[in-house]
Amino acid sequence: MAELSTIARPYAEALFAAVGNEQGVLEQWSALLSEMAQVADLSDVSEALTTPAFTNQQRLELFSGLIKTPLTDKARNFLELLIDNERLLLLPQIAEQFEFLKHKLEGSALARITSAFP
Repeated sequence: MAELSTIARPYAEALFAAVGNEQGVLEQWSALLSEMAQVADLSDVSEALTTPAFTNQQRLELFSGLIKTPLTDKARNFLELLIDNERLLLLPQIAEQFEFLKHKLEGSALARITSAFP
């Protein structure tokens, strides 16, 4: 897993820098990346996207058709970059890295609390 996050980190950092640090924009991208990550993580989707019979344009159309949120030009360009570099299936790790950068900027962190008592 560490290797995948190492590959995903530059994509997340570049996207984070390109998006800017406005709160509303960060939230929109965070939600979009989360949705993309969930779609990319589905086994049927990953199987279809790795089929050699598809062109990159067909992969882009297939993947963008599975996403509910309308894609902006910047989001479409990001997907094209991932597809061209055969990194689309790294979206879960990219989204995780993006969230880390977002929380770092906000000065917040995620925590899991476990209790011995209900």
